[in-house]
Amino acid sequence: MIITILCGGSGSSAIQKGLHTICPHLPIHLLINGYDDGKSTGVLRKVFPNTLGISDFRKNQLLEYKLLYGDGPIYKLLNHRFTEEQPCEIILSRIRATDFGTQESLKNFLIDHTTSFFQLEASKQIVYEDFSFMNIIYCSLLNDNNMNTVCEIIKKELGLQNTIYVNSNECLILKGVTKKGRRLENEASIVDFNDPADQIVDIYFDKEPPMLDDNTKKLLLRSDIIVFSCGTQFSSLIPTYKTRQFKETIQRSKASKFLVLNCDYDKDIIHYSGNELLDKINESLPLDDVQIMISKGMNQALYPTDPKYNYIDVPQLIRQNHHDGFLLWKYIFNHHFRMYYNHHYLFDYDYTLFDKDFMNISIENIELLKQLPHKTIITNNCYSNLLPIDGINVYSNISNLYNNKEVVDKSYLFRDDEIEEIRKILPSCTNRNYLSISIKPVWNREERIAELRSAVDNRYDIIKTGKTTIEITKKGASKRNLLINKQFLQDKYTYITDINDIHYTAEDKIRYLQVSSVHMTNVFLKSIIMREKYDACIVVGGINQRMEIDYPKCLVQVKNEIVLDRMIRMITPHVNRIFVCGSNYYKEKFQEFDRSHRYDSVTFLYFGSIDGSQTYPKGNGETIDQWLKTRTDLTRKVFIMWGDVLLSDPMILEEMYNRQYDTDFLIPTIYEPDPYAYVVLEGTRVKKMEYKRNVPVKEGYHDQCVFLCDRMRLQETLPQIKRANEMNLLDVVEHIENVTYYETIYGVKSFNTKEELERTSDIK
Repeated sequence: MIITILCGGSGSSAIQKGLHTICPHLPIHLLINGYDDGKSTGVLRKVFPNTLGISDFRKNQLLEYKLLYGDGPIYKLLNHRFTEEQPCEIILSRIRATDFGTQESLKNFLIDHTTSFFQLEASKQIVYEDFSFMNIIYCSLLNDNNMNTVCEIIKKELGLQNTIYVNSNECLILKGVTKKGRRLENEASIVDFNDPADQIVDIYFDKEPPMLDDNTKKLLLRSDIIVFSCGTQFSSLIPTYKTRQFKETIQRSKASKFLVLNCDYDKDIIHYSGNELLDKINESLPLDDVQIMISKGMNQALYPTDPKYNYIDVPQLIRQNHHDGFLLWKYIFNHHFRMYYNHHYLFDYDYTLFDKDFMNISIENIELLKQLPHKTIITNNCYSNLLPIDGINVYSNISNLYNNKEVVDKSYLFRDDEIEEIRKILPSCTNRNYLSISIKPVWNREERIAELRSAVDNRYDIIKTGKTTIEITKKGASKRNLLINKQFLQDKYTYITDINDIHYTAEDKIRYLQVSSVHMTNVFLKSIIMREKYDACIVVGGINQRMEIDYPKCLVQVKNEIVLDRMIRMITPHVNRIFVCGSNYYKEKFQEFDRSHRYDSVTFLYFGSIDGSQTYPKGNGETIDQWLKTRTDLTRKVFIMWGDVLLSDPMILEEMYNRQYDTDFLIPTIYEPDPYAYVVLEGTRVKKMEYKRNVPVKEGYHDQCVFLCDRMRLQETLPQIKRANEMNLLDVVEHIENVTYYETIYGVKSFNTKEELERTSDIK
């Protein structure tokens, strides 16, 4: 899978970190321009006039090194900056004093190129102030190589996996012009612009604009996903977009394309609105088929609204004024693979799930596959050759052996006399349980198959399996015939494979995803898991004495719609299944409501008190406790929400999906005066829930009556809060270590009395 990121020096760091979190073994391709001329990079470009700006290349390679190997002594050396009058010996001493462990060759590499740099006559002209150590190494290498080659050398020496591309190796000076006609004479003046009375309107080069590098052009045309990073637009990004042949190449590329818009202002884009900034980018980078990644948490002046652009609005994407890279990729992959998500997945095995050259990824793929609810492996390989697979249905041995026990179609089995007939031609062949006859390893397979076709009876088919095997099968034994016979060619199935071994055509209803490697399968599996939906429980177990009505208060109407009906309608697209957990006290009322609506994915359950003393549960905790014990098939996390709630927007659930990581109990809140219930904090940790009736406060973080909980953790904790009179679900908060809260932008309204119900009339 080819993922390409167009970036500057540090603008894409969150994007790269996020991808590394999801797929640490997936190599990516970075496209960078070399027009930086600030700090020590600028000094080197003046002294060595044919040198591209080093810093953005260096920053990206050191970021990857840190992600792969941490920020230990070697990273600290590589990232070192210094101010010295006579730096050579001091730098060499620092290298020698660094603990390289087993990486003696890297140590010698750095020593050699530090020495080589300071032997250059031009190095003696430099004032070494706030100077990057690794700029010396890159500059030494650039003495005999272009930037592509230098980055490949650094990649090899540092043990990196990403590949760096340049827009062009032409050494140019970047300049700019402002709205008031002011000329900006170098890249540094563009980066540091920040003039409150003026605005950069364009950039240009000191010579003819550069021509797109041929290898870069090929990369863009081969890419599966292209991400245009956020960053310093007028120095790091727009110059790349202005490269000759870039626009035409991007328009030809069939990749899924995404632009991550800046979440706040850099100095170069001061005075631009989000719409204006997209218009400016669109002049050089055609945005017709580009998805713009935005979020309501970004600086609102940069939040675009122009309908001519395509947006993916990601809830909770911005954290502490930075993009959450994990969420970016969650939504990027979700969009990229959107045509292939389905009810049931059929996977080929060899070089789709498994590749002996990538055992760690292969083992992880099998473990990920186990997490999917509906999956099947269909392989031509022998069952005995597969990794240990538990809990997954497998059609193996030319797809004719089910779970290593049952022959699917016995008419495709070889007879003894047929095997003997073939052995006369191929004495070294292997009988695979009468399901096929194999020859391996074969390196010249095409030639060998051509020979066999003329020698073997036409009752048999000859096919390639794996990378070195030839299989002889009874005619008709094939994956496609299995798919037909098992009715797998329907549109509720997706087949994932590295080659078209089912003779798929556009007329087939099955969805067909051809992957380039086990890494791409790994990404696809993770994207399926990341979009998992959870079960939801609407708690309506009380008898609402304060409402003075003789039926459940969730069945009252607001704006001519029953509250419960409204909630079910709003949350259905965002959850797996819905369970309405009511009381035996109002069972007939709920059954009457259920009969009149007949929802597809809603189950009504009815409970009394656990001790059997009354026909309704003693508190919402008892309702949840009985629900968890009654339904053992629930998703690993569950939404719990009160039934007397009016959601302003179901996007609160999408927010919660995006905030669910690293928490066992998630509480969306709004900071408001005089809250009825609120979280009590101990530092940043949620210590417990408190209530106005016990300890009133002037203001606080009020929960929004919707919670996302780890099912097993909740089930373990509920018995700890059982009390004689009432079990309150939120009492579990002080017994669960990992409880988190956040401020939502989608508040809810709840009601316990008719007066409170009337105050909900302004809800949308």
